[in-house]
Amino acid sequence: MVNSSGSSRLLLAIESSCDETAAAVVREDGRVLSSIVASQYEFHEEWGGVVPEIASRAHVQRILPVIQSALKEAGCLPSQLAAVAVTTEPGLVGSLLVGLTAAKTIAMGLNIPLVTVNHVEAHIYACGMGKPQSIYPCVGFVVSGGHTNLYDCRSASDCRLIGGTTDDAAGEAFDKVARILGLPYPGGPSVQKAALQGDPGKFRMPRPLLHSGRLDFSFSGLTTAYVFFVATFALNLLVLYHGVRRGIERLCKWALPVLMALGVVLMVRVMTLGTPDPLLPENNVANGFGFLWNPHWSD
Repeated sequence: MVNSSGSSRLLLAIESSCDETAAAVVREDGRVLSSIVASQYEFHEEWGGVVPEIASRAHVQRILPVIQSALKEAGCLPSQLAAVAVTTEPGLVGSLLVGLTAAKTIAMGLNIPLVTVNHVEAHIYACGMGKPQSIYPCVGFVVSGGHTNLYDCRSASDCRLIGGTTDDAAGEAFDKVARILGLPYPGGPSVQKAALQGDPGKFRMPRPLLHSGRLDFSFSGLTTAYVFFVATFALNLLVLYHGVRRGIERLCKWALPVLMALGVVLMVRVMTLGTPDPLLPENNVANGFGFLWNPHWSD
């Protein structure tokens, strides 16, 4: 569809659910004309995780400049917008309110529709943007700093939770393991970098719920195991025989594939148990990764 001027309609999308302030201008055919993201990791690095109050205040400072930059990069005037979309769930309440307030103000001022978005479902939808065919129906696997969930996705607006973490999200587990080992925040990239030089067969840690038959994840036991492992004599032995850096690299090399493998096992379980014809090409699997990607998976 086109507007009265004959051009494609434009959508302004706003995201502020956690520690990133983002805005994008998207054309109706799915083409992203601009995407501006302001990260806050430097504010939260000292604390080893996201501090909600700090995140909210940073959003207040950055939301308008980010929106203005997105419009400028897209070559779009506010009067050309057909609608505004904004994340309203899930997320940190204070952070969400900043984005929602900005979006409502723009929508009211321009007298255009306001579209509320579940950002976890948006992770899955984004996998199909710009592609000629729909990814739905599919199994959606969302892995990020705060979410580790499996969804039975019938359509973009019909995503049904079929499994998820019972405690920490995978991203939180990476942050905790990094903190235990004295690596910088955010934990995912830090663990991945250290793991490149490690030995995956050197140590063994628990693989929670791997053989439970359920479609759920659990990572708190793994992080607890790291706490006790490091707190006892093991790290002292590593320092004695390998040095501090080499010992940490070996621990990370083990943690990285285990955390990722848990997700793969459950995806295979969904494909073999969750659909009548699980391996047919039309039974898609959409993956949204928010914390890291293991380059060795492509080998």
